[in-house]
Amino acid sequence: MNAARTITGRVGKLRSARRPGKHAPPPPQSRFDLFLVRSAYIAQVVAVLATILGFYFTVIPLYQKAAIDEQLAKRETELKETQQLVEAARQEAYEQRRKNFTERFALRAAPCSGIKRAMVQPALGSDDVRQQLIGLDYGIASCLKDAINEDAVNTLAAGDLTLFTNFIGDLGGRLEALQQAAKQRVAEVGSLARSNTSVLEPVGPAMQRKYALDAEIAAALRRPIPRQVIEQRFQYQVRITEDRIARDFYDLAHRTVLSEIRKFSWPESASRAASSPGTSQS
Repeated sequence: MNAARTITGRVGKLRSARRPGKHAPPPPQSRFDLFLVRSAYIAQVVAVLATILGFYFTVIPLYQKAAIDEQLAKRETELKETQQLVEAARQEAYEQRRKNFTERFALRAAPCSGIKRAMVQPALGSDDVRQQLIGLDYGIASCLKDAINEDAVNTLAAGDLTLFTNFIGDLGGRLEALQQAAKQRVAEVGSLARSNTSVLEPVGPAMQRKYALDAEIAAALRRPIPRQVIEQRFQYQVRITEDRIARDFYDLAHRTVLSEIRKFSWPESASRAASSPGTSQS
C-alpha cells in the first residue's frame, strides 16, 4: 500500500515537471523561427507600402485622368458652341453683304435699260437724237453681263456668283426679247396706221388747238386742208407713236431691272465659302 502511494506520488511529480507553470520562461527559439517571425513583420510592412504606392500610382492618376477628361469634354462642348456662334455671325454678315451687293448692282445695272435714251427731246428734235431713242439697237444682255465686275467677285461666294451670273443672263435674254418686240412695233407702226389710225398716239392739247385753228381758217377760206398738211400730221403722229413705244420699253426695262434684281432670291443658307469670297472663282 505504501509502495503504491510512493509510485503515484512520483508519477504526479513527473507530470508536474512536464507541464510548465504560468511564470515559467518560454523555451528558446531557433534561428529559423526568428527568421520566419521577422520575415512576416517585414512582409506586412512591404504590403502596406505596396498598397500605398499602388493607390498613389493607380487610383489617383485614374481619378485625375477622369477629371481631366471631364474638363476636356466640357471645353470641347464650349468650343463647339463658340464655333457655332462664330459661324452664325459670319453667315449673318455674309448675307448682309450679299443684300447690300444686290442693291448696289441694281443701281449699277439700271442704265442698261436704256433709260437715259428716253430723256432726249420729243419727236420734233434732231433726227440723230431721235434715232437713238427709237433705234432700240443696243445690247441689254451684254451691258448687264459687263456690270458684274470685281465687286461681285470679291463679295459673293463661288456658288452664289454662278447663280447670280446665270440669273443676270436670263434677265438680259428676257429684256432683249421685249426689246425686239418693241423694235418690231416701231418698224410696223407706220404701215399699220395707214389702215388703222387708232394705233397712233393722239396729239397733245397744244397740237389739237393748232389743228382746230387750221380747220377754222380753212373753213373761213372755204378751202380743204392740203394733203401735204394732212400727211405731215400723219407723220407727226407716227413719230410720237414710235417715241411712245420706245419710251414705254425703256420704262418697262428700267423697272424690270430694278425690281427683278432687288427681289432676287438668294439661297436660304449661304455657302461655307462665304468666309473667303472669291477664292475659288475663276
